[in-house]
Amino acid sequence: MLRPIISTVVVVMLKTRTLCGNILTCIHARPSSRGIATTSVSAKDVVTTYYEAYNEKDIDRVLSLFSDDIIYEDLIYQEPFRGKGEVATYFGKIGELVPKDIKFVVDDITGESDRCGVMWHVEIESDQDGLVELPFSRGASFYRIDPETRKIVFARDLVEPSLKPGSMALQGITVVAPLIRTLGNKANPANIATPDGKNLVQAGLMYGFSVTYILVVLLSTIPPGSPLYHTDIADIERIMHESFNFFYVNIGMDAIGLPTIVPNVAEHPVDEGIFNFINAWSLMFLPLMVADPKGLTIPWKQKLQYWVGVMFLTNVFMPFYMSQRLIPDIYQNSNVTHAPESLQQGKSGSLGIGIVSCLVACVSLGWIAIGRPEYSAADRIAFFTFQFTHDRVFWAFCLDAVLYSVWQYWILSDVKAPTWQRVTPLFGLSAWLLTSSRQDHGKSS
Repeated sequence: MLRPIISTVVVVMLKTRTLCGNILTCIHARPSSRGIATTSVSAKDVVTTYYEAYNEKDIDRVLSLFSDDIIYEDLIYQEPFRGKGEVATYFGKIGELVPKDIKFVVDDITGESDRCGVMWHVEIESDQDGLVELPFSRGASFYRIDPETRKIVFARDLVEPSLKPGSMALQGITVVAPLIRTLGNKANPANIATPDGKNLVQAGLMYGFSVTYILVVLLSTIPPGSPLYHTDIADIERIMHESFNFFYVNIGMDAIGLPTIVPNVAEHPVDEGIFNFINAWSLMFLPLMVADPKGLTIPWKQKLQYWVGVMFLTNVFMPFYMSQRLIPDIYQNSNVTHAPESLQQGKSGSLGIGIVSCLVACVSLGWIAIGRPEYSAADRIAFFTFQFTHDRVFWAFCLDAVLYSVWQYWILSDVKAPTWQRVTPLFGLSAWLLTSSRQDHGKSS
C-alpha cells in the first residue's frame, strides 16, 4: 500500500514542480507585477517555482508553468502524459487522492540555461516527529524549458524502487540481452498494447507452455505412468510395433497375403487406433503450416523440422511453432525458402494429404470399435480406462488430441476457414484441405 501512495505522491509533486517552473516563465515572459524580465528566468528558477507551487497545493499556478504541448514522463507509468489537458486531468486526481501535508524537498538542483536536473525526496507531517521522510521516496527529475516562453516543455521523473534486486539486475541483463537483440523494439514493454506487442505476449506464453509441457508431460511424475527417463521396455516395444503398422499398411498387406518388410506384431486395437488417429491428424499440420499466414516468413526447412518432430516424436514441437509464428519478423533479414508448390493450398500434395488423413482417421475409429474382433466392447473400454490412468504414452496421446484441437482452431481462424471446420477435430481440418483444394482448382481452371 505504501509504495503506490509514494509513487503517486512523487509523480504529483514532480509534475507540480514542472508547472511551477512554467508559471515563472510566463511571469517573466511578460512584464508582471514582479517586473522580472524573460532573460532573467533560468530553468532552475522555473523548476524551483514549480516545487514551491506544488507544496503550496496551488495547482493552477503549477499548470501555468507547463507549455501546451508538454510531454511529461513519469517512469512508473507505461505511457507519458502528452499536452496540458492530460497533465491537468492527472493533477486533478492527485488533488483528490494525495494528502495535503505531502511535501517535496529538493536535495540538489542544477540548471542555469534551458535544462534542469533535480534530486529530491518526499516528506510527510508526523504527529510525533514533525516532517519525516517517506520510505522509498527519493528520486531524480529532468526538465527542459522553451527558450522563448520559458515554460516547461519536457519532464521526466525517476522514483526510487521499493524492490532492490542489486546484482541480480545485472545478471538479468545477460538473460534478456539476447532476446532484445533478436526482437528489437518488439521486446519493449511499452509496445504491449500494439498488435505486435500482444503477439509477443502470446508468443511468450506459448514458449512457457512448451517448457511446461516438457517438464510435466515428459519429465515429471504428475501424470499417470512413468516419466520419459523411466520408460518401460515394454512400452518402447509397443510403440515400435505400432510404428511398423503405421497407417495400417502392414495390417492390410498381411490381410491380403502380401509379404511385409517389417514384422506385423498385433497390439490392442484401441492402442493401434488412437496411435494412427493422432498421426493422421499430425500429417495434416504440414500443409496447414504451409498455408499459415502468420508463418509465411518462417523458413520452410524450419517448418519441416517442426512438423517432423510432431509427426514422429512428440507434440512438444508444435507449441514452439505456435509461438514462433507470432513473431515472424525474426526472419525478416534472412533468405526465407518456401515450401514445395505441391504442398501449397489447392495443390495435389495438400489434396492428397487431406484424403489420406481422413481415410486413416475413419479406419482408426472403426478399428478402435471393432478391429481385432477377439476383443469385446467391454475389453476395449476397460483397456482405455486402464491405459489412460496408468500409461504415460497413452495419456499423452489423449492430451495431444485436445491440444491438436486448439492448434487447429487457432490456425484455421487465421486462414479464415468456416467456423464448423475450425471446431470439428481432425475432420474439420481434412474438410478444409479438400474444399479449399477444389475451390482453388476451380479458380485456376
